[in-house]
Amino acid sequence: MAAGTFGLAFLSLAAPAGAASTSADDCTITDITPRQAVIGIEGKRVQFGVVTDCDGTRDLKWQVAGDLFPGSPHVSWFAACTYIYAGPAVVDCSDRGSAVIDPIAHGLKTGNANAGENTVHGYVFDDANHNGYDDDSGAAIDTDTGTIELLRETIWRDSFDASPEPRRKGQPLHLNAELSTANWDTGLFENTDATVKLQFRKAGQTKYRTVGSLHATNGIIDETIKAKTSGYYRLSYAGTETTAPSVSNVDYVKVLPRK
Repeated sequence: MAAGTFGLAFLSLAAPAGAASTSADDCTITDITPRQAVIGIEGKRVQFGVVTDCDGTRDLKWQVAGDLFPGSPHVSWFAACTYIYAGPAVVDCSDRGSAVIDPIAHGLKTGNANAGENTVHGYVFDDANHNGYDDDSGAAIDTDTGTIELLRETIWRDSFDASPEPRRKGQPLHLNAELSTANWDTGLFENTDATVKLQFRKAGQTKYRTVGSLHATNGIIDETIKAKTSGYYRLSYAGTETTAPSVSNVDYVKVLPRK
């Protein structure tokens, strides 16, 4: 059974049987990574990591798992681990600390309600007998909780286009684009209302600057500005607490002097 597809009674983050409780002299978990994952309309394999302040003499193995129900560290909807689970079920750790997170319309925990900050639980033990199992008596090092921010992917469905081109200075320049966000309830990219920044980089320069704001209505941007100077245009969406930021493709416009 692959990690990320197990049932409710599948996994416990409790220390192995006979393991000693963590003491002040033990090393500890200092970080759980990554802090963020952007997911579109398919499940995404995420590589996790656990950082400790342990010295290099220990053969550390670890696990990171997510809640299925808030406040319940013993029931999870994905798990990444670097050992072979010694419990009644089998955890697939063949992917060495990665797991598929799939909130899209099926599985144990689904839909847009999962976007934003989610709790993760970390567990580290010392594999003193080097057998790859969590069966070492008194080997528990530390358990800790962290968070991962799950964001719905945002895309520019059609290429951003600034046209026609070339233009003469002062002539109208039409801007067209389409902005869509992954809907985990339906498993589709769907157009969204949003305010985006119009950014410009003058030919020969290296940095973009924001020159205006545009509004996408039902995802559609259809605006007209005046051409001023040759350079590169793009659109930038800042994202929200639940949707990922996104930058469109770049379109170069050559602007000729007035007649």
